[in-house]
Amino acid sequence: MQKRVEKEWLFALLAVLVLGGSILEEIIVIIVPLSLVIIIVNFIPKKGIFFEFLGGKNGLKKLVEFSMGLILLTLLVAFAEMPTNVFVVSSILVGGTYIIEKVMLVRDISPIQEIAGFVVGAWFLGTFGQIVIMINGAQIGTSRVVFFAVIGGLIVALFREGLIRKNRTLSMLIVALVLWVLSIPEPAYLDIIPQKLMIGIGIAGGLGYISWRVGAASVTGMLTGIVFSLVVIVFGGFGWFSIMLVFFGGGSLVTRLNYKGKSERGVAEENEGAREAKNVLANTMIAVLCVVGFSMNTQLMINENIFVFAFAGAIAAAMSDTLSSEIGILFENTRLITTFDKVERGTDGGITLQGSLAGIIGAFFIGALASLVLGIGMDGAIIIGIAGVMGMFGDSILGASLEDKWIGNEGVNFMATLIGSITSIVGAILVGIVIL
Repeated sequence: MQKRVEKEWLFALLAVLVLGGSILEEIIVIIVPLSLVIIIVNFIPKKGIFFEFLGGKNGLKKLVEFSMGLILLTLLVAFAEMPTNVFVVSSILVGGTYIIEKVMLVRDISPIQEIAGFVVGAWFLGTFGQIVIMINGAQIGTSRVVFFAVIGGLIVALFREGLIRKNRTLSMLIVALVLWVLSIPEPAYLDIIPQKLMIGIGIAGGLGYISWRVGAASVTGMLTGIVFSLVVIVFGGFGWFSIMLVFFGGGSLVTRLNYKGKSERGVAEENEGAREAKNVLANTMIAVLCVVGFSMNTQLMINENIFVFAFAGAIAAAMSDTLSSEIGILFENTRLITTFDKVERGTDGGITLQGSLAGIIGAFFIGALASLVLGIGMDGAIIIGIAGVMGMFGDSILGASLEDKWIGNEGVNFMATLIGSITSIVGAILVGIVIL
């Protein structure tokens, strides 16, 4: 680790130049020529002191990837009006990834301490970068600075063991695009009360740690859950978050229910039931996008209740599908939903009476909770419950017909939440709760 980290000063140097270009408002003039030179250097003979100085073949490859990322982000700032602070946070965090690690490697620490230290270090880097560009008069706001630094740090922490080492260009683009989307809502939604933001960070981080500690989530699942939870709290509020929290908690509990028996039968979730990042993304991506859309409703000129019903419908579908699957596999008499032929437990598309009843209860429970905290009334609760059930059966139909042929389990789960979301919107429109 130490040897690899020693070469990372070049990335830090480029990140400093990013700050310089941002302050001088000459990003293209400073960044693009330098990055092009580095890319051209890639074609020089791969030998000699200069080549070793750049970190050898592998080091030069990573430097070229980073330079390409800088060029792409620079062009987005110059011609697509991407916020400069988004550019700075993305560049400085990806560029400083292993510099942060070097600081932490002074002693042996546990994996969770390493993650925590990395996120804190990334937060300092991201915050420092944004404060520096404010010297030139950029209006960002204290809460926004903290929010973007925290989200950026969490995403980079999630990527650092995989994507960043494989492709820094793609890493920078993903971080920048996520932060760019989160910067689109009107300023009022990002002028967060500092106390609320800090409470949100504390709750999201604390619950994420607990989920990892009890084995409900892996490290990647924990980080993804923290990011999503913080976004929901900031753009929606604690009421929206409570609905998602019920799903996270309920889903984890039923996944662990009689896990030993499920494992012996070969139908248990992988990784001892701990949710990976892909599981969190599949089940809650639609809901999180709906929360961000809700904060943009005046800009999009869309009735805000559309996003309310879409969010609740997606969570209801995820809850219904999880309960039906995890409880259904505990019982015999599993039948394929498309033909009703008897199949083995755990078969894709297989359903049981007990599992289906559990899924129905879960969907309507989310509907009732949404009615209580989001103020959509009893009619709205029924619509959301029906939407959740539709998502559950949609998941089974897709599992029987497409899973392991065209899409994987996560893809099926994602489609189920999409079905629940769309069904919820259509139902609300048909009964007149939502007027276009």
